[in-house]
Amino acid sequence: MANTNRAVAYIDLSILEENYKTIKAKVSPETEILCVVKADAYGHGAVEVCRRIQSLGMSYLGVATIDEAADLRANGIKSPILVMGGIMPWDDISVFLQQNVTPVVYELSGLMKLCSMAKSFSNPLKVHLKFDTGMGRLGFMPDDASLVIEHLAGVDNIQIEGLMSHFSSSEIRDEHGIGQINTFKKIIEVFLKKGFQPEIIHMANSGAIMNYPESHFTMVRTGISLYGSHSSKELKD
Repeated sequence: MANTNRAVAYIDLSILEENYKTIKAKVSPETEILCVVKADAYGHGAVEVCRRIQSLGMSYLGVATIDEAADLRANGIKSPILVMGGIMPWDDISVFLQQNVTPVVYELSGLMKLCSMAKSFSNPLKVHLKFDTGMGRLGFMPDDASLVIEHLAGVDNIQIEGLMSHFSSSEIRDEHGIGQINTFKKIIEVFLKKGFQPEIIHMANSGAIMNYPESHFTMVRTGISLYGSHSSKELKD
């Protein structure tokens, strides 16, 4: 039977590389970059995209689920992977350890479950703690910072590698966005005063890379901009 497919998408990985280098030029040399490759790299082919950007020196990959992460590992992708959707109730936490994958933790019940299981871990589990500074979606509330720290006290097998937040809207610089950054800085200060030293602090997405340079911290996250799109027409130029 003849192939009746009439639509084909051709992905030029050299353009992807050019996009990455353009983004890299917008941040300081010390700032790390997380490349978001969820949903099969926005339909561009996650394995092929990851193989290309691994060669460019990016620091982290971002996926939505542990299944996406496991698929990348099965295809030889060795870079650090952040599961931004966190740990779902049906997920086997041991898979995160086996695959050397880092989950985002963003609510107290999930954190308490991890803490209760930590003694059984074969090695420490790296996590990134997400705080809701104004988006109203996922994340601990800012006032929960001290409570989160209390739950982590004395838990040796959970490593707080990162702290993170997310802009509600980064396409246009405004007072709300600046307020989110200030709130996040206060949360970071709470952790530092309690002796935590997270290696990675990140908040900026594609729009914020351009509009909020003070939100770059130690790492930025590039999603649609990596694939040549713009979060708003104002940022096209």
